[in-house]
Amino acid sequence: MYTCLVGGPGVGKGQAIIPSVAVIDKSGTANILPDRLTMPFILEKLSKGFPSQVVVSKGAISLGLDHCGIVIADELRVFVDTGGDVLTNMTALWDSREHPYGYGTRGRGEANIDKPGISFLSATTPRWLATAIPITAVGGGFTRRVNFVYEKPHPKTKPFPSPNHSDLRDNLVNDLRHIASNIVGEYKFSPEVRPLFETYYKGCVVGELEDEATATYKDSAWVHCLKLSMAIQAAMNDDDHISLQAWNMATSQIASVIKDIELVFRGVGMGDMTMAADRVIAFLETTGYATRQQIQRMMWQYAMSPDLDIILTTLEGAGMIISFTQGKTLVYQAVKGAKKP
Repeated sequence: MYTCLVGGPGVGKGQAIIPSVAVIDKSGTANILPDRLTMPFILEKLSKGFPSQVVVSKGAISLGLDHCGIVIADELRVFVDTGGDVLTNMTALWDSREHPYGYGTRGRGEANIDKPGISFLSATTPRWLATAIPITAVGGGFTRRVNFVYEKPHPKTKPFPSPNHSDLRDNLVNDLRHIASNIVGEYKFSPEVRPLFETYYKGCVVGELEDEATATYKDSAWVHCLKLSMAIQAAMNDDDHISLQAWNMATSQIASVIKDIELVFRGVGMGDMTMAADRVIAFLETTGYATRQQIQRMMWQYAMSPDLDIILTTLEGAGMIISFTQGKTLVYQAVKGAKKP
């Protein structure tokens, strides 16, 4: 599974990732690959493999090499900027679990990773996402393979978070070790879930007027539901059948990703003007309404006056903002739930 937490500074992306990685690390159940490693070095480590006790069947363990890992990128843009054609390689690794993944190196020519199994956990802000992901990748393979989980800014209500009790942490570590040692083989559908999956699969149809980011992700939503439902089922018990509860929880979470994905990619476009337009909308959503002078004061570093006129005209023509007179002053307001044309 590939997951990227998206939100402004201070919404808690790091507070979600750091303790999660600490639990995984302590359990010793996954090979963690931090983003400070370049993509070529990650490929090399996966190619060499990690010494591992491979569970053949329940109760039977064999020593071997593990070509699986989880890439942790605290900031998506930093990882993408490490070089080595990150997006292309991560896209291909997502698909190549059942066959070797071949790649080329300058030093030793062609190399292969045998049945790689890669997970990806990252975080970014909408502004940085607009510069990290080119517009060509939005309609391509990478973004439809990633669950972009969006969190809007919210008031800080817990200055003193609950302490991280050691017994809770130890229980989570023990659960991960239990899962790694006892859950083996393929998952199957429970009788009540199988027809639900069939209906869901057939319903992953892209509408002609949907924006590109939503369309590409929605087309793959059934895959994300399957992967997430298996993860939830593993967290619940050792049953190898996907239960109705796990399926319903998975579809609910994927639906929330689909609902917000257009907001995530609203600032991704062909140039700086798109990012500037996204800042205008975000500003109006925060303030409620604003005069042109107030918008210009906020935007002076991102768009000159003639560019701002183009942005305001374009957004109003697309129905994403409206203008009206308040007293004798012309003001602008974001249209709630407005979609790109």
